[in-house]
Amino acid sequence: MKTYIKWMEEPFILAFLDVLVVNAGFLFAFLLRFGVELQSSGSFHAYLTLAPVLSLASVALLFMCDLYKNWLQRSLTELIYALMLVSVCLAIVTMAASFWSRQPEFSRAVLAIAVVLHLTLLTASRYAILKLLRAHFGGRSVMIVADTLDEATSLAPKISGFANGWYVIKHWLLASEMDAFDSAVAKIDVVVIASDVLNRAEVARRAARHGKLVLIAPRPYELTLFGAQPHYLDDCMMLSIEQHRLENGDLLVKRLMDVVISLIAIAVASPLLLVLRILIPLESKGPALFKQERVGKDGKLYQVWKLRTMVANAEVLTGPILATHNDPRITRLGTFLRSTRIDELPQFFNVLMGDMSVVGPRPERLHFVKQFEENTPGYSARFVVKPGITGLAQVMGRYSTSAERKLRFDLIYVFKYSPLLDIKILFQTVRVVFQREQAEGMNHEGDAAKMPLQAFHNFAPQDASTSSI
Repeated sequence: MKTYIKWMEEPFILAFLDVLVVNAGFLFAFLLRFGVELQSSGSFHAYLTLAPVLSLASVALLFMCDLYKNWLQRSLTELIYALMLVSVCLAIVTMAASFWSRQPEFSRAVLAIAVVLHLTLLTASRYAILKLLRAHFGGRSVMIVADTLDEATSLAPKISGFANGWYVIKHWLLASEMDAFDSAVAKIDVVVIASDVLNRAEVARRAARHGKLVLIAPRPYELTLFGAQPHYLDDCMMLSIEQHRLENGDLLVKRLMDVVISLIAIAVASPLLLVLRILIPLESKGPALFKQERVGKDGKLYQVWKLRTMVANAEVLTGPILATHNDPRITRLGTFLRSTRIDELPQFFNVLMGDMSVVGPRPERLHFVKQFEENTPGYSARFVVKPGITGLAQVMGRYSTSAERKLRFDLIYVFKYSPLLDIKILFQTVRVVFQREQAEGMNHEGDAAKMPLQAFHNFAPQDASTSSI
């Protein structure tokens, strides 16, 4: 039985079910609009002609929202946001396909009903699959192995919050207390090894000997293995790791995409920018725009443009500091501009000038770059590409995600770059814009992921004797 249920997680099975759901949504929309007389509708005949194209488009849109790989980690809220974007975009594709194929115009009422039905049916089907899989494969007990309590407390809420029930923390162990490992590992399903554990190979070996799933938090430099090639010296195999650079063809395609997208974005956003040019100084005296020095490709400095979201001269007394949650320096209008990322719109001019790309690691100030390079090994590797307005770290993480965790996403982007990856990130950026919690600033303690010791005890099993801390 579990084998058949597991099939529901396979991308091809999911795509087949999605196509059925999407076409059912169109069919129900026509029935609600025209009743049983839908055969007389020109729109319905147009739909029958375009059904194969719309089916492929729906799968492509779902793929762009990463709803075929690792989608089970999504919360219901994230799932709804992603499917809302898919439903609206599918309606736009339907109108465009109808126009270019010179089919009879789709009824606007049908399209409006279809958007609601697609969102409802896709959410219901995916949520039903999620609940079924979680009921049979969720609730897996976890043991965290870390060198320090700080790292363990940093990982704990991430694991416990993973898709609300996939993993349950039952035990934690400091790497210095490995004598208790064998007795503790027998009671759990998954071993999570933190990035600060020095003897991770030994921990992974002992976990594998017990047949346990191992999850390892990689160190930034280990991500360079994504681009490693085997190198043979007689009968000795080595891994060859070279400084990664985008190929000339990739650079050309990326630059063309940057120019086209920037011109379109500037043209569309110009009226809004003109209005904000007036509104921002009205709420807080000072210019609407401000420029700030950032570190770009190959460590070169440039001036980035943004809409002002804080009071003028916000760092005169404090010096350079990261924005915090409920930061008093941020204006009321600035809060809205930051949560919707509208304050980043002037950076499309930076893209046109060649200092930035639409997609890439977010640019940072030299003051913080020096700190990150000192505290986060491998941080400078993100400078092999131009900084971007949006990036993988922005769609996968939060504003408050630590520099080291963001770096992992940045390095994956560098080593796994493709034009398709850029398109997927752009598509998901639209979803992120509507999820304001991802734009929240750092907690006043610095790292939003860290929790006090007392909070970590909430993750302990009821029997305190099973804990090693």
